[in-house]
Amino acid sequence: MALRTVFFATLAALCPLSAVELPVGTQITVRMIDSIDSARNMAGQSFRGTLDEPLLIDGAIVIDKGSAVTARLEEAEEAGRFRGRSILALVLTSITHHGRPVELRTYRSVSSGGSSLKRTGLIVGGAAAAGAVIGGVATGGVALGALAGAGGGGAFRFLRKAKPMRIPSESRVKFSLAYPLSLE
Repeated sequence: MALRTVFFATLAALCPLSAVELPVGTQITVRMIDSIDSARNMAGQSFRGTLDEPLLIDGAIVIDKGSAVTARLEEAEEAGRFRGRSILALVLTSITHHGRPVELRTYRSVSSGGSSLKRTGLIVGGAAAAGAVIGGVATGGVALGALAGAGGGGAFRFLRKAKPMRIPSESRVKFSLAYPLSLE
């Protein structure tokens, strides 16, 4: 067994592998191991994932599928009660190559939820319409019913918290390199 190790070490010394460079814009698809939630997680936290597709140069595999990656949460915002969007923004910070982590930098991968403003408008508008119908049928006061319905819809929306943005475990997230990545 030791002879085999010596042979490969000698071969590597005599025929060093040439360095390869992944260019800016190289697409990297990651399958997240850890889940991320805008209500629980904060910017600066790190999360684990694995390479979901191998990285190739001219059809040759440079980094295998399943290699470990580390992502950092750059931004985590929850939508307000009446308006705004929940946002999670991630970047990759390292990838494992030949058993050791290699630092890298990607553009931000941003996931955002639906707008709270649109949802507020739908709830308040729907409640106002329902109030107008009920007010018109019950008392003949369409305007008063609409006003009461809109107020009730607004109060309901205020009491109900906006939905957080989540990236569940096993989700695929796409990144692209912001700087070239040299590998040996």
